Amino acid sequence: MALRNPCATRGRDQRRSGANRSSNCPAADASLVVGDTVKVKSVRFLPLRKVYRLTNGKAVETHRYCCLGPGDDLVVKRRNLAHARCRNGVAQVLPLYSARDAVAMGTRQIRLTIKEIETEDELAGYHQLEQCHYRGKI
Repeated sequence: MALRNPCATRGRDQRRSGANRSSNCPAADASLVVGDTVKVKSVRFLPLRKVYRLTNGKAVETHRYCCLGPGDDLVVKRRNLAHARCRNGVAQVLPLYSARDAVAMGTRQIRLTIKEIETEDELAGYHQLEQCHYRGKI
C-alpha cells in the first residue's frame, strides 16, 4: 500500500480536536464497528475535506489532506478514531491531528499549535504561504 504521508506520530502534548463529524463518520455508521478494516474504493475532493467511498458501500469524511487513497485500509478503533494501516505502522485519519507545544527564545515562551487545516481561513492562509515558498522556482 502506498501512502503519500509517512505514519503519524503523536507527542505527549497532543490534543485531539473535538470537532464534530457528520453522519459519515465511520463510527457513526452502524455497519462499521470497532475493529473493522475496510478498503478505500474512491476519493472525492471537496474544498475543506475528502469523502472516501469504501468497498462496503459506506462513506467516510476526513480533512482535506488526509493520507488515504484508493486501495488503502481504514481501521476503525472507536467513535471518531480511525487510522490507515501502512508498512511501517499506522497513520492517524480521525480525529484531525492537533498538538500543542512551546518554544523558548531567550526569556520568551512562544506557544505553538500544529494541526490539520479545518477552516476556509486556514486554507486561505496556507495558500498565501505557498506564494512565498520556493516550489518550482529552482
